[in-house]
Amino acid sequence: MGALSLVTNKATGLSPSALSHEDALAVGTDTANGMLRLLSEVVSDLSDLTAVTPRD
Repeated sequence: MGALSLVTNKATGLSPSALSHEDALAVGTDTANGMLRLLSEVVSDLSDLTAVTPRD
């Protein structure tokens, strides 16, 4: 079991200007490819582990 989360508006309220829903969507869109690469690598590593045959 695993979980993956992306926080797109962590600094809300810390800036003098208000952040909008569109701002959060833009951050999510900008980081989507990196998250996809990370998830692909994790799944690939897990599949490599299952390919190992147990020793007697």
